[in-house]
Amino acid sequence: AFGPTLGHGRNIVNVILVDFRAFDTMGEIAVLATAAIGVRALLRLGAQENTVPEPVPARQMAREVRSPIFRTAARLLMPLLLLFAVFLLFRGHNQPGGGFVGGLVAAAAFALYAIAYGIERARQAVLVRPLTMLGAGLLIALASGVPAALRGQPFLTAQWMLEPVAAGTPMVFDIGVFLVVTGVVLMMIFTLAE
Repeated sequence: AFGPTLGHGRNIVNVILVDFRAFDTMGEIAVLATAAIGVRALLRLGAQENTVPEPVPARQMAREVRSPIFRTAARLLMPLLLLFAVFLLFRGHNQPGGGFVGGLVAAAAFALYAIAYGIERARQAVLVRPLTMLGAGLLIALASGVPAALRGQPFLTAQWMLEPVAAGTPMVFDIGVFLVVTGVVLMMIFTLAE
């Protein structure tokens, strides 16, 4: 009952996570980002300590699939999956979806591309380093709390800018979650593949 009136959304789970409990969600994405950076550091440290006398060529470590059918499918599916991820992100306040699920679908699109064409081509396709994406997502999520603080309200209190469309700071917060989740998953995939 309170979702559509107080949170301007019909997806009660998303409304709770980005409107009423945004501070908790901020802590959760910060922990997720910290854990991903820690795992990345441990994997790289372990790789340095366990150096092999003869280094294994990168193309043998994470081989791409040579099937022309799979490569064509991956090339066609990647933009569709990215479009679907954005669709999930923006519909999440009223329907099933949101920043977390959208971020997972976006990362899956690049993972599929990495399987088809290799890690280096997937990194090039991302255009932004996953660590940069993760940091930008945290900053965007934090910035979504500033309008409430400037109005003298508690940090991360939802502010609604366009009443008929229900656009507000929760959508900005959800975009931050989307970028954090995408960055974390891609960082893990790329690091493990290397």
